[in-house]
Formats: sequence, C-alpha cells, structure tokens
Amino acid sequence: MKRSNGSGQLLPVRPELAAELRPLAALAGVADTAALARAVAALGSDPERRVVEHGPVVAQLLLSQGVPRAQLAELLQRCPLLFRWPQEQRAKPLFGQLARLGLMAAEAVRCFLQQPTAAGKPSFEPAIGVLAALYAAGGKAGGGKSGEQLLGDLLRKQPAAVGLLELQPCTLQQRIGHLLQRYGPHWEQENKEAVIVAAMTQHWALLTQNPAALLALEAVLQQELGQQPGDGTRLLASILQHQARAAGCDSGKMQARVRALKAVSALLAFLMLKVS
Repeated sequence: MKRSNGSGQLLPVRPELAAELRPLAALAGVADTAALARAVAALGSDPERRVVEHGPVVAQLLLSQGVPRAQLAELLQRCPLLFRWPQEQRAKPLFGQLARLGLMAAEAVRCFLQQPTAAGKPSFEPAIGVLAALYAAGGKAGGGKSGEQLLGDLLRKQPAAVGLLELQPCTLQQRIGHLLQRYGPHWEQENKEAVIVAAMTQHWALLTQNPAALLALEAVLQQELGQQPGDGTRLLASILQHQARAAGCDSGKMQARVRALKAVSALLAFLMLKVS
C-alpha cells in the first residue's frame, strides 16, 4: 500500500498498520481497514501511532454522545486527524464548544466531515467569541436567541461554516471591520451588522475572503459598469447586501459574468428596437 508524504510523492504504508487499526475499525464499524490505514498513514508516522493509541477512546466518547456508528465510520475515514489526540485535548473540548452553540453530537460530526482541517484547532473559543458578538449585534430583534445560538443555527444549516472557527480572532475582526467601514455607508439598513449576518446566510465564506479580493471585485465592477468614481464600491456593497453569494467568485469570473450580462442586455435592447 502507498501513502502520500504531503508533497505528492507516494510512500509505502506499514504492512502492520491495518492490523493495529483493526480494534478501532471494529469499534467504529469500518469494514475496509486497508483504506483506513491509507487515510491514517497520510497523516505521518507520528500521528498514525497516536491514532492507534488514542483513537478507540475518542471513538467510544463519540458513541457515548449519540453519534451513530455509520456516521462515526465516515468521520474516522474522512477526518482521522480528530482521533490522533487524547479525547480531553481535542474531541471532548471541540464537541463541547459546538454543543454550547446548540449542536447535537451528530450535527457536530457533519461539521468535521465538511471541514476535516477544523480538527486541527485546539479550541474554537477565540473565533466563537468574535462571531457570537457579531450575531448578537446583527441577529433578528426579538428572536430571543443569543449570539452563540444564532451562530449554532448557521453551523446546523451550513456545516462547512465551521471553517470560520478555524480563523484567528484578529483576522475575523479585521474582515468584519473592513465590511462595516467600506460598504456599511452604502447600506440603507441602520443595523449594519445585520447586513453581514444576512449575507453570511447566503455565503458563509464571506469572512474567509481577504479584503484585497473584494477590492479586486470592486475594480472589475468599476471598469465594466462604473460611470462615476466609487461606483464599483457602491455596486459591490449592493451585491453583498442582496446577492452575497455572487461576491464569492474571483475577479476573472466576476468580469466574465458582468460581460455576459452586458451582452444579454445589449441583445434585449436591440430586439426591443426591432419590435418597435
């Protein structure tokens, strides 16, 4: 069997690894121990020994929290990283933090299935603090939910949004600040944080985008549609407020889409002239 060393080069998997993983595989309901061995070996020689050592205890913890065995099997194969630490160092605190947001253990598993790298974080607390404050400020008035509960709702509906919890709090604060300062003045809604929260419902990855990428989108909009200075900023502010998912593309795709819309608009105008 072969495994990757992270640079694309294939390395042999220790023949005995599959046998060493058999107790963990049996506990989690994984039938293909050879495939599991390949997934674990890809972590590296030291992590693979740790999975063998700590994995069964982590698996037992998740089963005790109500994770179905079939889901546990999928998690072990797609996110073996979660099983390389003692339960009190990774699985227990991370699942506990997600539980505080209102997620059941099975719902938390879906987050790691979508974003396996999230298991590499020792704690989600720093990012939760920043995002919960954003949701508390921008959540629906009178809903009776805390910022943490609203953040949990996002993760429940879009499990991949756990990727936000991988970001450093200073990065989140910087990106929230950029949105408020640059685009907030163009949003008619008084509660500017609410616009960001609504945008993240459409496009959770908004806060993973570097401000420079948004400025590049502005430049495209200014070049293709702008008639006055600052039109690119105003147009992107409107996109963020009403069709945030469109802001998730790169500048090349944005340019192609704008030009396609301009071509359709020109064609419609021509047809209207013919009809009249």
